[in-house]
Amino acid sequence: MLIIRTAFKNIIGAGRATRLNIAVLSFVLVIMTAYNGMLDGWIAESRRDTIDWDAGWSQLWHPNYDKYDIFTLPDAHGKIPIQIDNALQAGMATPVLVIQASVYPQGRMLNIQLKGIDPEQQILKIPSLSLHSAGGETPVVIGKRMAATTNLKKGDRVMLRWRDRNGVFDAREVQVAAIFETTVGSADAGQMW
Repeated sequence: MLIIRTAFKNIIGAGRATRLNIAVLSFVLVIMTAYNGMLDGWIAESRRDTIDWDAGWSQLWHPNYDKYDIFTLPDAHGKIPIQIDNALQAGMATPVLVIQASVYPQGRMLNIQLKGIDPEQQILKIPSLSLHSAGGETPVVIGKRMAATTNLKKGDRVMLRWRDRNGVFDAREVQVAAIFETTVGSADAGQMW
């Protein structure tokens, strides 16, 4: 009790400077705690969104693929192993075929990644049910950022060009079947599904 009384007398006796220091330090500690809580929330949200929109619960990549070297993409393809095929049949996994492509909106050329996904998949939040072909059309699904970059709207048609497995260019006019909104850039920016 003596220590508390002495500390209180020192604080009161020291005047405004001490009370100002206490107020500023208290304010800074509250702001630091709130800011750390906000950052933790953002990190948790980005982790959840990445799982929902891009990665699922994990990703298995071809051994020849290097995420940081785009030139490895054409050689990174092969048969799906039996163990993974069993997970595909059970609906616990979904394959995504990724190739480089070019899209030509309004006479401009834009390099993109064309991602092939099963329209019936339920793992990612990509609106893949919109990919069912209707009347001979080839549907694609794009994100809101990609739609803004290319100035495309739902129902618009655009020319898409890619290389097939033999290295020969193939092109087709595709129709935007749906535009989705996500906070995950790797599922949206520069991507067509």
